[in-house]
Amino acid sequence: MNERDLAILKHIGLYRISLRPILARLFFDGNEPALANVLKRLKADGRLQTCTGLPGNMSYYQLTKLGARDVGVPEARAGALGNQAFGQHLAILWFCCGTTKRRFRVPAEELPPVPAGEYCVTMEDGRRLLRVYAPSDTAERASIHRAIAEHVEVLSSDPVAGQHVRNRGIGIAILVHSIEQRDELKATMRSSDRALGGLRKMFSVIEVVPSIATLSRMIHELRSHNSQS
Repeated sequence: MNERDLAILKHIGLYRISLRPILARLFFDGNEPALANVLKRLKADGRLQTCTGLPGNMSYYQLTKLGARDVGVPEARAGALGNQAFGQHLAILWFCCGTTKRRFRVPAEELPPVPAGEYCVTMEDGRRLLRVYAPSDTAERASIHRAIAEHVEVLSSDPVAGQHVRNRGIGIAILVHSIEQRDELKATMRSSDRALGGLRKMFSVIEVVPSIATLSRMIHELRSHNSQS
């Protein structure tokens, strides 16, 4: 393997899954045909597997157990994913790698002493740690609002994280599946300081990421962006 091969495997090991247009953008300047040759070789070597079953005959990539061992991540990351786990990993992958913004998933072993959960680092306007909340595309409005308030409470009341919250060094990334959801949450947050558990007082990012149902459309948009870059 060369350095780029290893970087691709590390990326998939960190995010659990990846998609062809994201791999092309990160490692091949958007050139998917060049990427295809590398993916074919990594699969032939037994380090990478193609996973199917998504709408529109789409597929995604996971490590094999050999690939996981190569990059030092648990072999369990080569296992099959249920819809809930896939949706969570897809949301984080897209949030960090589906745009040109500088964001990275943080492995659990590299986290500071903060409440358990999924975290990303954003480098926008300074380095900040974001606790990720990615509701399913079937979650109801009331349950989303309750969950956001709980995330705010967990972070704000923690002895270590709470201080960083007040310094705007830790916040929340809320990853939803439609523009309407995003805009409704932003409007609710602006309505009062206590809305959504006091989210207005925290550093937060609210963005749209794909669900299984919208993945095909958002991949098409990403490919169009790749071709124009």
